[in-house]
Amino acid sequence: MKKSIIAVATVLLSTAGAAQAQDIKPYAGIGVGMFGLELKAPGVNQKNSVLGGYAKFGADFNDYIGAELRIGTTGTGTSSYPIGTPVTISPGLTIPSPIPFSFSMKADYFISYLAKPQIKVADDFRVYGLLGGTTARVTGDFSVAGIPGVSGTMLGFSYGAGAEYKLADRLNVGAEWVQYWTDVKTGTTSTARIWGIVGSLRYSF
Repeated sequence: MKKSIIAVATVLLSTAGAAQAQDIKPYAGIGVGMFGLELKAPGVNQKNSVLGGYAKFGADFNDYIGAELRIGTTGTGTSSYPIGTPVTISPGLTIPSPIPFSFSMKADYFISYLAKPQIKVADDFRVYGLLGGTTARVTGDFSVAGIPGVSGTMLGFSYGAGAEYKLADRLNVGAEWVQYWTDVKTGTTSTARIWGIVGSLRYSF
């Protein structure tokens, strides 16, 4: 996974160098929408849809390639579990829960670094892809006193696609889907996924 992200970063740097003599167009914007937080562990298959958003800063090197940095966060998703659900109370020690409980999780923050191949379908409409990596800090809390919460900061491979419509000379609106994480290992027996479906707004300088 890390090799794939390093390869994307290398392409970004080489593209940026080749584009220095061209008209680089920086921009900034926001995205707000639905984010999926998914966790798999022994006895647990949690899927929550929560509100989230990000600020983005990027540049179009030309009509076909750009790069983007995103900094965002998500809301908290909670699911309930019955008696007998396996619970890890310390590293290497997992026991069936003697009582029902709930588990809440969120992405405290995520930072994405993305290459953005794109193509104009019309003068005021373009479609684009996204490819890169996301570092996110995910935390989780149990409703039962005495069971410690969990947290961690991990790096995952990211990809997605979207479209933008030009409202005015410097203003674009868009919509997209991005898979920020796919089965990123968050513990010895757990993996997580993060995805987002959002609407976006950007202003070009």
